Amino acid sequence: MGNHWSSISSDPNDIEVRKVRAERISRAIDWSPVDRIDFIRRAVRGKRVLDIGCVAHFSASEKDDIWLHKHLAESASYCLGVDILEGDVQNLKAEGYNVICHNLIEGPLGDLFDIIVCGEVIEHIENFGGFLENCKASLADAGLLVVTTPYPWFLGSVIRNLIKHPFATGSVDHVSWQEPATLVELAERHGMKVTKVVGLIPEKNQRGSSATELFYDVVRKGWLPRVSTFCGCRSLLYLLEHDDIT
Repeated sequence: MGNHWSSISSDPNDIEVRKVRAERISRAIDWSPVDRIDFIRRAVRGKRVLDIGCVAHFSASEKDDIWLHKHLAESASYCLGVDILEGDVQNLKAEGYNVICHNLIEGPLGDLFDIIVCGEVIEHIENFGGFLENCKASLADAGLLVVTTPYPWFLGSVIRNLIKHPFATGSVDHVSWQEPATLVELAERHGMKVTKVVGLIPEKNQRGSSATELFYDVVRKGWLPRVSTFCGCRSLLYLLEHDDIT
Protein backbone atom coordinates (compact mmCIF):
# COMPACT_ATOMS: atom_id res chain seq x y z
CA MET A 1 0.00 0.00 0.00
CA GLY A 2 3.09 2.30 -0.16
CA ASN A 3 1.77 3.98 -3.31
CA HIS A 4 -1.78 4.36 -2.02
CA TRP A 5 -3.09 7.84 -1.20
CA SER A 6 -3.17 6.92 2.50
CA SER A 7 0.64 7.09 2.54
CA ILE A 8 0.29 10.85 1.90
CA SER A 9 -2.59 11.72 4.24
CA SER A 10 -5.33 10.07 6.26
CA ASP A 11 -7.81 12.48 4.66
CA PRO A 12 -9.08 11.26 1.24
CA ASN A 13 -10.16 14.83 0.46
CA ASP A 14 -6.73 16.34 1.15
CA ILE A 15 -5.69 18.68 -1.68
CA GLU A 16 -2.35 16.92 -2.22
CA VAL A 17 -4.04 13.49 -2.26
CA ARG A 18 -6.54 14.65 -4.87
CA LYS A 19 -3.74 16.18 -6.94
CA VAL A 20 -1.72 12.96 -6.96
CA ARG A 21 -4.80 10.89 -7.87
CA ALA A 22 -5.68 13.30 -10.69
CA GLU A 23 -2.14 13.10 -12.06
CA ARG A 24 -2.20 9.29 -12.07
CA ILE A 25 -5.51 9.21 -13.90
CA SER A 26 -4.36 11.87 -16.35
CA ARG A 27 -1.21 9.89 -17.22
CA ALA A 28 -3.33 6.84 -18.00
CA ILE A 29 -6.02 8.45 -20.16
CA ASP A 30 -5.98 8.25 -23.94
CA TRP A 31 -8.79 10.43 -25.30
CA SER A 32 -8.88 8.74 -28.74
CA PRO A 33 -11.43 5.87 -28.71
CA VAL A 34 -10.44 2.50 -30.20
CA ASP A 35 -12.12 -0.55 -31.68
CA ARG A 36 -12.46 -3.08 -28.85
CA ILE A 37 -11.75 -6.27 -30.79
CA ASP A 38 -8.93 -4.80 -32.87
CA PHE A 39 -7.19 -3.31 -29.82
CA ILE A 40 -7.39 -6.52 -27.78
CA ARG A 41 -6.42 -8.77 -30.71
CA ARG A 42 -3.22 -6.75 -31.16
CA ALA A 43 -2.53 -6.77 -27.41
CA VAL A 44 -2.77 -10.58 -27.09
CA ARG A 45 -0.93 -11.50 -30.29
CA GLY A 46 1.58 -14.25 -29.55
CA LYS A 47 0.83 -14.21 -25.78
CA ARG A 48 -0.45 -16.69 -23.20
CA VAL A 49 -3.98 -15.47 -22.57
CA LEU A 50 -6.73 -16.13 -20.03
CA ASP A 51 -10.21 -15.04 -21.12
CA ILE A 52 -12.59 -14.59 -18.18
CA GLY A 53 -16.30 -14.82 -18.92
CA CYS A 54 -15.62 -16.38 -22.32
CA VAL A 55 -19.19 -17.65 -22.82
CA ALA A 56 -20.60 -14.10 -23.10
CA HIS A 57 -24.00 -15.03 -21.55
CA PHE A 58 -24.66 -18.12 -23.72
CA SER A 59 -22.63 -20.47 -25.91
CA ALA A 60 -24.61 -19.50 -29.03
CA SER A 61 -22.62 -16.24 -28.93
CA GLU A 62 -19.80 -18.10 -30.67
CA LYS A 63 -21.77 -17.80 -33.91
CA ASP A 64 -21.49 -14.00 -33.76
CA ASP A 65 -18.54 -12.36 -35.52
CA ILE A 66 -17.98 -10.04 -32.54
CA TRP A 67 -17.65 -12.91 -30.04
CA LEU A 68 -14.44 -11.91 -28.29
CA HIS A 69 -13.13 -15.37 -27.32
CA LYS A 70 -12.88 -16.49 -30.95
CA HIS A 71 -10.69 -13.48 -31.74
CA LEU A 72 -8.48 -14.13 -28.71
CA ALA A 73 -8.05 -17.79 -29.62
CA GLU A 74 -7.06 -16.82 -33.16
CA SER A 75 -4.51 -14.19 -32.11
CA ALA A 76 -2.90 -15.60 -28.94
CA SER A 77 -0.21 -18.28 -28.89
CA TYR A 78 -2.24 -20.00 -26.15
CA CYS A 79 -5.73 -19.09 -24.97
CA LEU A 80 -7.73 -20.57 -22.11
CA GLY A 81 -11.31 -19.48 -21.58
CA VAL A 82 -13.06 -19.70 -18.20
CA ASP A 83 -16.68 -19.21 -17.24
CA ILE A 84 -19.08 -20.27 -14.50
CA LEU A 85 -21.79 -21.47 -16.93
CA GLU A 86 -21.00 -25.18 -16.96
CA GLY A 87 -23.45 -26.26 -19.67
CA ASP A 88 -22.32 -23.54 -22.05
CA VAL A 89 -18.67 -24.34 -21.35
CA GLN A 90 -19.33 -27.94 -22.36
CA ASN A 91 -20.99 -26.75 -25.56
CA LEU A 92 -17.94 -24.67 -26.44
CA LYS A 93 -15.63 -27.57 -25.67
CA ALA A 94 -17.61 -29.67 -28.13
CA GLU A 95 -16.90 -26.97 -30.74
CA GLY A 96 -13.17 -27.37 -30.10
CA TYR A 97 -12.49 -24.41 -27.82
CA ASN A 98 -10.02 -24.65 -24.93
CA VAL A 99 -12.37 -23.68 -22.11
CA ILE A 100 -13.03 -24.77 -18.53
CA CYS A 101 -15.58 -24.08 -15.84
CA HIS A 102 -13.98 -22.01 -13.05
CA ASN A 103 -14.98 -19.12 -10.81
CA LEU A 104 -12.18 -16.56 -10.37
CA ILE A 105 -14.01 -15.10 -7.38
CA GLU A 106 -13.31 -18.32 -5.50
CA GLY A 107 -9.63 -18.67 -6.36
CA PRO A 108 -6.88 -18.34 -9.01
CA LEU A 109 -6.12 -21.03 -11.55
CA GLY A 110 -2.65 -21.99 -10.34
CA ASP A 111 -1.11 -20.93 -13.67
CA LEU A 112 0.34 -17.66 -14.96
CA PHE A 113 -0.67 -15.71 -18.05
CA ASP A 114 0.87 -12.84 -20.01
CA ILE A 115 -2.53 -11.22 -20.50
CA ILE A 116 -5.84 -11.72 -18.72
CA VAL A 117 -8.89 -10.39 -20.55
CA CYS A 118 -11.99 -9.49 -18.58
CA GLY A 119 -14.47 -8.19 -21.13
CA GLU A 120 -17.75 -6.73 -19.82
CA VAL A 121 -17.61 -8.90 -16.67
CA ILE A 122 -16.81 -6.81 -13.60
CA GLU A 123 -20.18 -5.05 -13.62
CA HIS A 124 -21.73 -8.46 -12.87
CA ILE A 125 -19.47 -9.21 -9.87
CA GLU A 126 -20.27 -8.45 -6.22
CA ASN A 127 -16.84 -9.21 -4.72
CA PHE A 128 -14.66 -7.34 -7.19
CA GLY A 129 -11.79 -6.94 -4.71
CA GLY A 130 -11.40 -10.69 -4.24
CA PHE A 131 -11.78 -11.22 -7.97
CA LEU A 132 -9.00 -8.70 -8.65
CA GLU A 133 -6.71 -10.45 -6.16
CA ASN A 134 -7.20 -13.77 -7.96
CA CYS A 135 -6.56 -12.16 -11.34
CA LYS A 136 -3.37 -10.65 -9.94
CA ALA A 137 -2.27 -14.08 -8.67
CA SER A 138 -2.80 -15.50 -12.18
CA LEU A 139 -0.86 -12.74 -13.92
CA ALA A 140 2.83 -13.00 -14.85
CA ASP A 141 5.13 -10.34 -13.37
CA ALA A 142 5.14 -8.21 -16.52
CA GLY A 143 1.58 -9.19 -17.45
CA LEU A 144 -1.46 -7.11 -18.32
CA LEU A 145 -5.03 -7.29 -17.10
CA VAL A 146 -7.40 -5.94 -19.77
CA VAL A 147 -10.78 -4.84 -18.42
CA THR A 148 -13.69 -3.43 -20.39
CA THR A 149 -16.81 -2.27 -18.58
CA PRO A 150 -19.73 0.15 -19.17
CA TYR A 151 -19.02 3.82 -18.56
CA PRO A 152 -21.57 5.35 -16.16
CA TRP A 153 -21.24 8.88 -17.61
CA PHE A 154 -22.03 7.84 -21.19
CA LEU A 155 -24.39 10.59 -22.37
CA GLY A 156 -27.17 8.15 -23.24
CA SER A 157 -27.20 6.78 -19.70
CA VAL A 158 -27.01 10.23 -18.15
CA ILE A 159 -29.90 11.55 -20.26
CA ARG A 160 -32.10 8.52 -19.53
CA ASN A 161 -31.49 8.99 -15.82
CA LEU A 162 -32.48 12.65 -15.99
CA ILE A 163 -35.93 11.56 -17.13
CA LYS A 164 -38.42 9.70 -14.95
CA HIS A 165 -38.62 6.12 -16.17
CA PRO A 166 -38.71 2.63 -14.62
CA PHE A 167 -36.19 1.00 -16.98
CA ALA A 168 -32.63 -0.11 -16.31
CA THR A 169 -29.94 1.68 -18.34
CA GLY A 170 -27.98 -1.54 -18.73
CA SER A 171 -28.32 -5.29 -18.38
CA VAL A 172 -30.54 -6.22 -15.44
CA ASP A 173 -27.84 -8.46 -13.93
CA HIS A 174 -25.35 -5.60 -13.48
CA VAL A 175 -24.53 -4.86 -9.84
CA SER A 176 -22.01 -2.01 -10.13
CA TRP A 177 -20.60 0.81 -12.23
CA GLN A 178 -16.90 1.64 -12.51
CA GLU A 179 -15.19 4.77 -13.81
CA PRO A 180 -11.49 5.73 -14.01
CA ALA A 181 -11.34 7.21 -10.48
CA THR A 182 -12.97 4.23 -8.75
CA LEU A 183 -11.05 1.62 -10.73
CA VAL A 184 -7.75 3.35 -9.97
CA GLU A 185 -8.64 3.21 -6.26
CA LEU A 186 -9.62 -0.47 -6.43
CA ALA A 187 -6.41 -1.32 -8.27
CA GLU A 188 -4.22 0.51 -5.75
CA ARG A 189 -5.92 -1.22 -2.82
CA HIS A 190 -4.94 -4.56 -4.33
CA GLY A 191 -1.36 -3.86 -5.43
CA MET A 192 -2.08 -3.00 -9.04
CA LYS A 193 -2.05 0.16 -11.13
CA VAL A 194 -4.09 1.41 -14.07
CA THR A 195 -1.73 2.30 -16.94
CA LYS A 196 -4.23 3.06 -19.69
CA VAL A 197 -7.84 4.20 -19.96
CA VAL A 198 -9.39 4.52 -23.41
CA GLY A 199 -12.92 4.76 -24.77
CA LEU A 200 -14.42 2.08 -27.00
CA ILE A 201 -16.15 2.60 -30.30
CA PRO A 202 -19.48 0.73 -29.95
CA GLU A 203 -19.89 -2.61 -31.67
CA LYS A 204 -22.86 -3.28 -33.93
CA ASN A 205 -24.98 -4.79 -31.14
CA GLN A 206 -24.51 -1.66 -29.00
CA ARG A 207 -25.55 0.93 -31.56
CA GLY A 208 -28.71 2.99 -31.39
CA SER A 209 -30.42 4.93 -34.16
CA SER A 210 -28.41 6.51 -36.97
CA ALA A 211 -29.09 10.00 -35.63
CA THR A 212 -27.95 9.28 -32.08
CA GLU A 213 -24.87 7.38 -33.27
CA LEU A 214 -23.92 10.31 -35.50
CA PHE A 215 -24.08 12.59 -32.45
CA TYR A 216 -22.04 10.20 -30.30
CA ASP A 217 -19.50 9.89 -33.11
CA VAL A 218 -19.07 13.66 -33.08
CA VAL A 219 -18.46 13.47 -29.31
CA ARG A 220 -15.97 10.59 -29.68
CA LYS A 221 -14.02 12.56 -32.29
CA GLY A 222 -13.62 15.44 -29.86
CA TRP A 223 -15.44 17.96 -32.04
CA LEU A 224 -17.40 19.41 -29.11
CA PRO A 225 -15.11 21.73 -27.13
CA ARG A 226 -14.61 20.77 -23.47
CA VAL A 227 -16.82 17.67 -23.78
CA SER A 228 -15.03 14.45 -22.85
CA THR A 229 -14.77 11.97 -25.72
CA PHE A 230 -15.65 9.29 -23.16
CA CYS A 231 -19.20 10.69 -23.04
CA GLY A 232 -19.77 9.15 -26.47
CA CYS A 233 -18.56 5.71 -25.35
CA ARG A 234 -20.79 3.10 -23.79
CA SER A 235 -17.75 1.27 -22.40
CA LEU A 236 -14.15 2.04 -21.50
CA LEU A 237 -11.08 -0.18 -21.65
CA TYR A 238 -8.54 -0.28 -18.82
CA LEU A 239 -5.05 -1.80 -18.72
CA LEU A 240 -3.83 -2.85 -15.27
CA GLU A 241 -0.40 -4.08 -14.19
CA HIS A 242 1.33 -5.13 -11.00
CA ASP A 243 2.10 -1.94 -9.10
CA ASP A 244 5.79 -1.10 -9.28
CA ILE A 245 5.51 2.70 -9.04
CA THR A 246 8.50 4.17 -7.23
